Amino acid sequence: KFSISTMGATTMPASSGSASSLIFASSATVAAVFAAYRIYRWSSGRNREAGDHRVTVSLPPWATEENYFSRTYDTDDEMMALAVELSARNVAEKTGGPFGCAIYKRNLETGCAELVSVGMNRVVPLHNSTLHGETVAIQMAQRKLKNFALSPEEDDGGERRYQ
Repeated sequence: KFSISTMGATTMPASSGSASSLIFASSATVAAVFAAYRIYRWSSGRNREAGDHRVTVSLPPWATEENYFSRTYDTDDEMMALAVELSARNVAEKTGGPFGCAIYKRNLETGCAELVSVGMNRVVPLHNSTLHGETVAIQMAQRKLKNFALSPEEDDGGERRYQ
């Protein structure tokens, strides 16, 4: 299972009964992702000569300079602390609203969690109402994993290694 830690919400594990589970933090996230997909589909079918219709999603420079990915995360409190830190830093740096999010995958054997992606509110700086912290984190995770489905990983024997 993948977990999303977002400031102001609880950690939401994926359903254990599903082989491929994608976690959405709220129904608003579903609507935002669907709207972004519709914009993408509309723009990809348009004549590029008529103008640039790309949607850009980016993290602020401080988020890519900070090395959040080298840290270890052993507890839910540590994972939530990162979401809170991202939220506070986003406001302090004036790069968006007070919303931070982190997506992890937890090793079932060790219990340690690996950070997959981070996100923070990017609505105002990128002029896009769909770029809430959790949608940015989901999009960054999908890009990193090169897969739109955030599914549990299995070893060669079909056993789940991560949740």
